[in-house]
Amino acid sequence: MFEILSYLFDFFLLVCGDYEYLNGLRDFQNIEKSYTDMSYSFRMGFLLLIMMQSVIGLAQGTYEMQPLIQSRAVELLQVDQLKFKDLNKNQELDIYEDWRQPVDRRIEDLVSQMSLQEKVGMMLINTLNAGENGMMTDRAVQYVEDEKMTRFVFRNTIKVNPVNSGGGGWGGVQITPFAAAQFTNAVQELSESTRLGIPA
Repeated sequence: MFEILSYLFDFFLLVCGDYEYLNGLRDFQNIEKSYTDMSYSFRMGFLLLIMMQSVIGLAQGTYEMQPLIQSRAVELLQVDQLKFKDLNKNQELDIYEDWRQPVDRRIEDLVSQMSLQEKVGMMLINTLNAGENGMMTDRAVQYVEDEKMTRFVFRNTIKVNPVNSGGGGWGGVQITPFAAAQFTNAVQELSESTRLGIPA
């Protein structure tokens, strides 16, 4: 374990540009002594680097337990007593649907199945507001189904007691927190029902 930490420490010093310090630290005792001699902020930075490495490792398909999987518009697949969303609705577990796979493999698989229109739609971003009382709008359906968009800016003003007197413009109408949650859930359901089920 300490050998791994020492390699991470070497990398951290390289990133920080402290080459002289790095050249003087080539044996275990020097590394251990120097670590205790470092400033507090430098040690915290080093520990942050180690923690980031751990988090990145967890995000790379290293789940040890079944994550909570919920579906709004697609069937769930059961493979080896584990649950997965059948996002492309083909009754098979594709790599991008498999939460056990590393993120880079999942991305590669998903991109290989996307049409040019879906790739372009994923690069677009626009305002998407809820209608009165959090209602789904025609614009939301158009953005998700026709333009294949997956990224939006939600600008509605959230109020416990909304007051509305018209369309609301770019900021949208005022809605309650419950209506906002209902609207964003409806957008996710609409996105999940698309050809590849790419979430918004």
